[in-house]
Amino acid sequence: MGNGLRILQEEIAQLAAAKATVIPGETIFKLYDTYGFPVDLTADIVEKDGYSLDEAGFESCMEQQRAKARKHWKGSGEEAVSVIYKQLLEQGLKTEFSGYTKVEDFGEVLALIHQGELVQQSSCGETVEVITATTPCYGESGGQVGDTGTITTTDASLRIIETRKPLSDLYVHVCEVVTGAITTKTRATIKVDVARRQQIILNHTATHLLQAALQNQLGGHIKQAGSLVTPERLRFDFSHFSPVTAEELSKIEIEVNQQIRNNAQVESREMSADAARDAGAMALFGEKYGDVVRVVNIGAYSMELCGGTHASAAGDIGLFRILSEGGIAAGVRRIEAVTGAAALNQVQQQQQSLQRLADLVKSDPQKLEARLEKLLEQQKEMGKELEQLQAKANANRSGELIEQVQEIDGIKLLAVKLPGVDGKGLRDFSDQLRDKLGSGVLVLVTDAGGKVAILVAVTKDLTDRVKAGNLIKPLAAIVGGRGGGRPDLAQAGGSDIEKIEELLQAAPVQLQQLLNG
Repeated sequence: MGNGLRILQEEIAQLAAAKATVIPGETIFKLYDTYGFPVDLTADIVEKDGYSLDEAGFESCMEQQRAKARKHWKGSGEEAVSVIYKQLLEQGLKTEFSGYTKVEDFGEVLALIHQGELVQQSSCGETVEVITATTPCYGESGGQVGDTGTITTTDASLRIIETRKPLSDLYVHVCEVVTGAITTKTRATIKVDVARRQQIILNHTATHLLQAALQNQLGGHIKQAGSLVTPERLRFDFSHFSPVTAEELSKIEIEVNQQIRNNAQVESREMSADAARDAGAMALFGEKYGDVVRVVNIGAYSMELCGGTHASAAGDIGLFRILSEGGIAAGVRRIEAVTGAAALNQVQQQQQSLQRLADLVKSDPQKLEARLEKLLEQQKEMGKELEQLQAKANANRSGELIEQVQEIDGIKLLAVKLPGVDGKGLRDFSDQLRDKLGSGVLVLVTDAGGKVAILVAVTKDLTDRVKAGNLIKPLAAIVGGRGGGRPDLAQAGGSDIEKIEELLQAAPVQLQQLLNG
């Protein structure tokens, strides 16, 4: 976002030099596409200095991007408008959507598509796309997944796997023929999976509440950047400059749940796109809308352009819980949340986890925090006591190790293995042994964790004759490792623990070579 602001400032400087007053569409698109800079925010920034935006130029860039993307789209549904769907629409085939008020309806089977080709009949076991004159099933669009359900005729029963909306007036049921055979020009009964639809509408209505709460808590710059509404959860992407803090998330969650308790009615109506925008309805930026749009209100709290299905009242949602928040692109954040029974289940799981944790430390959930703080403090004190005991043990052990000192050309050398000691333990031992040694060279080796760790220490008075790094390199090579460090202290690692004894035997030889060298 910071780079985007810099680009914008540079553009303003160039416009000022050229005595121009309009920010080019290409620049607006670059800020939006590359840096996640919301167009509304760009407008707010430049208007203060008397500049305006080339909105037509920006929309042209967006359309070019859409056209380029469509070239590479694969699959079906809205992501790839198949030629066959266009042909059907040109022939006058259309689907009337009745799902705002009905979950069961009747309609003539207008077309069947099997493996990309129009067919007159599809039999048991086949997967077929069914287009009917009327359907209560919502076709996936606007971030809301399509409905599932059943289709029955006098001769067949089908399971609706998903419902797509490849074109604005065409709904496609992707079905598995369960029994019999379905044919065109027959009357069919289409039923929505009501339980699944109910979960979807709760999540979709909650998404509207979430967007309003985000704007109230984080600022008016918040704009929707994408969404996904499924039966299991909702996902909402939005423009924002920084991570949302835990405190902000808590306030957002509280506000949404307050609106749920307020239980405002959810109402929808159709109006002209201009009238909807003038009334303050929020829209998904970059989305194309027709001359007539559907506006969904949740009381006076939220107003959005939306073609999705919704609850009758905010209170139907029951409960709203945020699961996660994170960044997905420059200047774009994502919140995932659950509602209703899923939200209650999430709360119960958290309570059960707290209870299990409380049981582990012999406490109850209400006193768990205090209990954990006390245990951590006790652990800290025990750690200090352990360090003191370890230091004493190391001191006693170092006294015993000093007895293994050799002399190489008048220089004391202690080369020993210290089983069960980690890297920090090697350093502690080296400090104590150097104090006892007074003047000399240490080669300390351990095999903790299945790996070889080596430490070479040289007292300051000898570093002009022996460099720790020069001694450790040939020793580390013996155990398949390498390392280095300062003239007085070097460390290395290796993998061949079987050759530790060979390393220790080589230490006096390598030291002698360095001294002779």
